[in-house]
Amino acid sequence: STVLYASAEGLASPPEGWRDLASALGRAQVGDSSGLEELAQRYFGERSDGTRELSVEAQLATLCADQHRLASVEAYRAALPVLAASSPHFGAANLLSHLPCAFWPEPNAGPMREPGARTLAPILVIANRDDPLTPHLWGERLAARFPSATRIDVESRGHTAFARGDACVDSLVERYLVAPAPPARTHCP
Repeated sequence: STVLYASAEGLASPPEGWRDLASALGRAQVGDSSGLEELAQRYFGERSDGTRELSVEAQLATLCADQHRLASVEAYRAALPVLAASSPHFGAANLLSHLPCAFWPEPNAGPMREPGARTLAPILVIANRDDPLTPHLWGERLAARFPSATRIDVESRGHTAFARGDACVDSLVERYLVAPAPPARTHCP
């Protein structure tokens, strides 16, 4: 799990994160895992007092409640070879990071219901072209579900776009938050 979360952190914040991940992987090849541990701690926003900005428990609660999940430990065990074959580096680790969901006390999430989209206020969806964690296609599909949605396509390789130093994105989002209306521009270079 350390390698999985370190990789997610490194990939999500180019170019610095990529350099940090490359360095951490190089150090790991010679037996020093401290770089990977530091990146994984950064992913969760671990503070020196042991608290975290991103609660693992809150993240699991969201995943277990919102996704269709495997119902038992046996189902996870049966899925391991398939995921290991399709994604040799991260398939098993990613699946096992969701293993606590097998013990989640609430019923499995059913199919997502169509939201009452026709009555919603304008929705703003931001989709980064090369987001390593949330593909652009997800932004396209989300915006397509809501007739009131406007999608802003951002030419960015990082994860998330708002408050990351892109004046185009920041100004569009800030205007939307002050007066929710579709922005005139739908692309940020």
